[in-house]
Amino acid sequence: MRVTRGHAALALIAAIYLLLATAYAFATPPWQAPDEPAHFNYVQYLAERGQLPVLQAGDYPAQILPLGPRTNLPSLAPFRYEAHQPPLYYALGAVVYKLGGRLHALRLLSVLFGLLLLPVAYCCARLVLPEKGRLGLAAAAMAGLPPMVLFVDASVQNDSLADLVVSLLLLLYVALAAGWRRRWAWPALGLLLGAALLTKVTIYLPAALLAAGCVLLGSWRPKDPRAGFARRLLLNGGQAAGAAAVVAGWWFVRNGLIYGWSDLFVQARQKDVAAGQLQTGAFGEAQLMNFVAVSFHSFWGQFGWMSVPLPERDYALLEAFTAAVAAGWLAWGVRRLVSRGMSAALSGALASAGPAWLGLFLTWAAVLAGDVIYNLTFVQPQGRYLFPAMVPIALFTVWGLAGLLPRRLWPGLAAALPLALLLFSIYTLRHDVLPAFYG
Repeated sequence: MRVTRGHAALALIAAIYLLLATAYAFATPPWQAPDEPAHFNYVQYLAERGQLPVLQAGDYPAQILPLGPRTNLPSLAPFRYEAHQPPLYYALGAVVYKLGGRLHALRLLSVLFGLLLLPVAYCCARLVLPEKGRLGLAAAAMAGLPPMVLFVDASVQNDSLADLVVSLLLLLYVALAAGWRRRWAWPALGLLLGAALLTKVTIYLPAALLAAGCVLLGSWRPKDPRAGFARRLLLNGGQAAGAAAVVAGWWFVRNGLIYGWSDLFVQARQKDVAAGQLQTGAFGEAQLMNFVAVSFHSFWGQFGWMSVPLPERDYALLEAFTAAVAAGWLAWGVRRLVSRGMSAALSGALASAGPAWLGLFLTWAAVLAGDVIYNLTFVQPQGRYLFPAMVPIALFTVWGLAGLLPRRLWPGLAAALPLALLLFSIYTLRHDVLPAFYG
């Protein structure tokens, strides 16, 4: 493959991400990322005992949660409430632990998954957006450089692996939407779906939708008879489902034997164990407004156990930024209504990307739906729950901003957005995160 200036620029963005995420990993005090003690205990248990933990009553220490930014934990033993999680991240973490790695090594494992997401975002952008390389760089930066993304990626958790797996499924989907066809796509789809099932329950819905979309796109031939489509649908879907069952089927059999066959996802047991967690009750207008506001704030930056917010002026600027993105989408819509499209080439590019845009939207909608459903039970409006849709969010953001600019200024956008995110994340680390924990 020929190395281009776009590849070099992507490598530079990846290097910046790696430096920033490592800085966040070493600047954040031990156990000051949400649920980190419980994730660490899972890794330690698996590494030292060679078996998976079982979630039991008493594993959630409601009396000491959430932790404040200056809390010193005398013991991690009470934090066992992540024992219901699928095991893929923890098995990989156990390898690092067995090799002598502890907290910071495990944090850097999470950083690695975040690093791998950047080229995935770039490739998705190249398949979907016009001016592929330039806007793809801006999308990669948006996917990896916001301060809260860096903070979450730089902690011990299964989120960054979940984000990567969903993004890889999305990449396969948009590749199929662009006309890519390979025989081994279906076993690969099954492996990715199986990895999703072994990573985190909250990504099951977007993973299932993307897998179904891949099978539909890959099986459709406009000029073939319906019988041919049905045959390919069964063959391709069967290969993918079979591979997923081989990878992840044992996990659900194990859960059925331990927790009961009506609780294969271990959500009923988890709800019982975490009964001391703040529960939603009624979900009216006030709760909805709180959900939106806190989710927005913590999408960009609300550190520690949600105890270290950004200054209000920062949120105001971020609201203006979001409004600019929305205005850009509105501008695209107005221009299409007035002129019935832009240039013929650009219109053709957007038309061919139609199924891809649908996949982006469905991924975002599925992740958001899962977040809302979870918050109907527990009060957990945390922006990190939207990060599995970070690639669609990044592409929506970049395309919205591009809608405000003439095409000749798009290269400037590709440079300005990464630079702005870099400066914002450095400023946040120095002026908000470090003073809150050490100042």
